[in-house]
Amino acid sequence: GKAVAADANAIPDELWAALKARYDDTLLVNLAAFAGIMVATCVFTNAVRVDLDPELEGYRKR
Repeated sequence: GKAVAADANAIPDELWAALKARYDDTLLVNLAAFAGIMVATCVFTNAVRVDLDPELEGYRKR
């Protein structure tokens, strides 16, 4: 997730190689798709100013 958020155009080669050594192509595509969905969800919730759930306040960047 952090790698996609840092650069939505590419997952770093070294990270992709480590993932590819562990997971099959179907799971890699699903992981990349899920990361994209989560980035889009965050963009949407920020754009419409959805309040953060109180139990998640500890994770908020200051």
